[in-house]
Amino acid sequence: MADPVLEFYEDDGFTVIDSENPLSFGLASKGGIALPTKEAQYPIQIWNDKGGGAGSVEMQNVKIGIKDSLGGNTGEFILGTALNGNQPFMEARSDGATGTTDDAQGTFEAVGGDTFRDIGNIPANSGRDIFLRLNIPADATVGAFNGLVVVDYTFEA
Repeated sequence: MADPVLEFYEDDGFTVIDSENPLSFGLASKGGIALPTKEAQYPIQIWNDKGGGAGSVEMQNVKIGIKDSLGGNTGEFILGTALNGNQPFMEARSDGATGTTDDAQGTFEAVGGDTFRDIGNIPANSGRDIFLRLNIPADATVGAFNGLVVVDYTFEA
């Protein structure tokens, strides 16, 4: 069996999210909640070996998080502010699945830096719907942030 093949898609299950079609939240207001600017990216889908062509093994202990643009844990976006209890601004939940049992997570949890959200295992040719949103505290610094959505998992070859 092959290693997992991780892929990100828009909600249609066909349009890849990558550097040519990035996840974007546009201009977001302090003290508010922002969703991706492209409606088809709410939720995004995380797939393991979509179509099953690679014969991948299951992704296990899957977690989703956010890192800074260099893959680190720096910046207010990750470290938070005094007003939000020094929590990351990004929040996530897993609700919806294809080819596996749905997590049906009803509440959002902050993700970023070393804070990850556990989502269920993802077998080959299966995916999960991940809802991401920004929850920006009123004391946030005005500015831009380029981050990376990261997925951490284990697998048995």
